[in-house]
Amino acid sequence: MNEALLAQVSIIMVMVGTPGPNNFLLLNSGVNFGVRRSIPLLAGILMGCLVMLLALATGLGQVFAHYPLSLTIMRVISAGFLAYLVIKLLQTRGTNSHRESAVKPLGFWQGAAFQWVNPKAWMMCLSLITAGVTHSDMAMLLIIFAVTALPLLLAWNLGGLALRQWLSVGTRLVWFNRAMALLLLSCVVMIF
Repeated sequence: MNEALLAQVSIIMVMVGTPGPNNFLLLNSGVNFGVRRSIPLLAGILMGCLVMLLALATGLGQVFAHYPLSLTIMRVISAGFLAYLVIKLLQTRGTNSHRESAVKPLGFWQGAAFQWVNPKAWMMCLSLITAGVTHSDMAMLLIIFAVTALPLLLAWNLGGLALRQWLSVGTRLVWFNRAMALLLLSCVVMIF
């Protein structure tokens, strides 16, 4: 196996498989809305990362190198968007039936847009691009990313679904949503 390929797969597995903002969102969505209603969010997360990889490979990273203020602006926007998602999670209340919730799950565009303000997604994509990817290898990297990341993201969403029954008792779901919101809010520390 090619050393660069092995490095890329390792980076993807560690960055996508370990806890972070995307995984907290997918776990929470699995609990509150189930897998089927979470598919748009999952697809958006995946597509957002793929587009970010392409953008970085074609020179977006140079913008941050030449204009450091743009990185500061990105951090402020990231913190604001994370705060918005925290509020959205806090609005998801536990009910006797998960289907009664008036709050809608995050969708494709929210998942895709979130990658652009997700500090862990930026770290992952920058690491992948600097792990020896040439322009001719880009198509292979995108395929490897999709094939490696999809089952890991789905596992987090299925984990939420597995917790759903247990969380349906009493106020457990309310406390779970609060805990997920707090974990997501703690990701702001990664930004600054």
